[in-house]
Amino acid sequence: MTGPYPRWVLGFFYYHPEDPRLIVPIRDGRDHIFNYAKPMALVLTVASVLLPTFGAILMIAGLINFFDVVMANLVLIIVPTLVVLACVGSVVGSIFVREDDQGNAILPQHGAVQVPWDR
Repeated sequence: MTGPYPRWVLGFFYYHPEDPRLIVPIRDGRDHIFNYAKPMALVLTVASVLLPTFGAILMIAGLINFFDVVMANLVLIIVPTLVVLACVGSVVGSIFVREDDQGNAILPQHGAVQVPWDR
């Protein structure tokens, strides 16, 4: 720790065991930093890094669980329901919609429903 600022390790860590303060102003006085000679400074630094990291891990795990549940619902419930609805829609459409001689779809003009097997 020699050089123009002997209490600054690597230029940005303040280390001075005789200084009783935990938080000291930096060299230009615009901000503050921990005195890393105090054990509480290390505890607070580690906590300020680990707590957001732990929160991010929990958030990612929650998102993975959410999308796992969504995908399970999609595969087991939503897709088979859509397939059944598409089949029902196709049958219902074939009951109500007729084709003319050119293959264009037309709706029946009378009130009775004609089913395909009655043609």
